[in-house]
Amino acid sequence: MPAQQAVIDADYQALLGSVPDGPAKTAGIALGEQTATAIVAMCVDDGMVAPDVYRPHAAPGVYVPTVTPRRPRSSTGRSPARWPPCPGATSPTTRACSRWPR
Repeated sequence: MPAQQAVIDADYQALLGSVPDGPAKTAGIALGEQTATAIVAMCVDDGMVAPDVYRPHAAPGVYVPTVTPRRPRSSTGRSPARWPPCPGATSPTTRACSRWPR
């Protein structure tokens, strides 16, 4: 968002101007900067800015089928949706049962 940096900076300064100067403001700014730096560091390799390399082999008027991923199977080969209900389960998707594999 480099093109929007000037607007972001102006809004930031306007908001900070409404907070009284003092140790609480200084500590709050420092904490916010530390938090932002930590979040940016966590997101460095998350793939958000990775280039989009998927290109379907298609031409105008040619259908490209959409493949939906299969549901994962358990170690017994049964679909999780077909596992027997667990006694005391509050819903069919409850996973709090010792007999269901994790």
